[in-house]
Amino acid sequence: MKLLKYILPAVALLVSIGGAVALKASQVKVQTVTPEKSLPRVTTVTVKPQAWRYEVRTTGTVAPRTETTLTSEVPGRIAAVHPAFVNGGFFKAGDELVVIDDLAAKAALAQAEAALATAKAALQREEAEARLAKREWEKYGQGPADPLLLREPQLAERNAAVQGALAAHAKANVDFLSTRILAPYDGRVRLKLVEQGQFIGLGTPVARVYATDYAEVRLPLSADDIGFLELPLGGQLEYDDERAPQVQLSARFGPDVISWPARIVRTEAEVDPQTRMYYAVARVRDPYGSAQATPLLPNTFVNAVITGREAERVFVLPRAALRPDGRVLVVDPANRLKQREVTVVRATPESVLISAGLEEGEQVVTSRLDMVVEDMPVELTKEQP
Repeated sequence: MKLLKYILPAVALLVSIGGAVALKASQVKVQTVTPEKSLPRVTTVTVKPQAWRYEVRTTGTVAPRTETTLTSEVPGRIAAVHPAFVNGGFFKAGDELVVIDDLAAKAALAQAEAALATAKAALQREEAEARLAKREWEKYGQGPADPLLLREPQLAERNAAVQGALAAHAKANVDFLSTRILAPYDGRVRLKLVEQGQFIGLGTPVARVYATDYAEVRLPLSADDIGFLELPLGGQLEYDDERAPQVQLSARFGPDVISWPARIVRTEAEVDPQTRMYYAVARVRDPYGSAQATPLLPNTFVNAVITGREAERVFVLPRAALRPDGRVLVVDPANRLKQREVTVVRATPESVLISAGLEEGEQVVTSRLDMVVEDMPVELTKEQP
């Protein structure tokens, strides 16, 4: 027992020493690695000056170039209407849109013709009597002739009667012709107001129609926009005039965007006193013809892109290249950032035009950076076209 008392502590010590040696042998050596510092990655575009034609974007509402309310010039019952006399119907200039019963007008015209014939016959008799009186006076009379003896007052009266009869005949003829309400131009019926068989009075509106040879759009422009356009501020241009600025109108119909070519033909005579906006008028030729994929109806809201002046040397960059402080970032040959003051000519939601502050071949940053430090090193990603 005494021997066991000394052997057990020795065995425990040996086991502890062996475990420590085994644990030391099983340890894995860990190497300390210093992490590499990553550089900000930026996308750039290589700039090159170019000629550029300015564009001005605005909106407007389509209106017909001419709209007319047709009214009756004589009373009567509507005897017939044109097949196109319906809302939306197309017609040609001279078409008889509405025919009013002409029985009363024919009777009035016949009476006027009879009265005119009677007046002319009376005038002829009076002229014959006046010639006879003049010959008798020349044969038997002495001294100045009395106008009454020469039947001058009677002749003037008969002439006046003929003129009155002519006027009455002309009025009756106009009334007879007015029983046919004719289309004043090629157009379309916007609103039909009467029906066949209806009795209408003098001055009764029968329809509202508008011309279809071309449509117009009033386009509001700011004073800044005016500076980028060549507008006829002091006059009017023909559609085919090369000086008339080109306009592209467009509207969305479901998933499709439909476009119509147009031209600015004039500007309005004043600046809006409330908004201080100018108004240019764009004309669309034949808005309902076969050349148009979709007709351009009145009151359609359209977007407009007006082609303006041409700049000879500007740098065109994506809108993202211009920072909120009005500067751009340039990457130098050593891949370090440089902040650059530039002269911005025009900025749109898609692009920015710069006239000064850049050199050809420089790389301008187009990606967003949260923090910018002058001469900060960066890493370039694929360059934008």
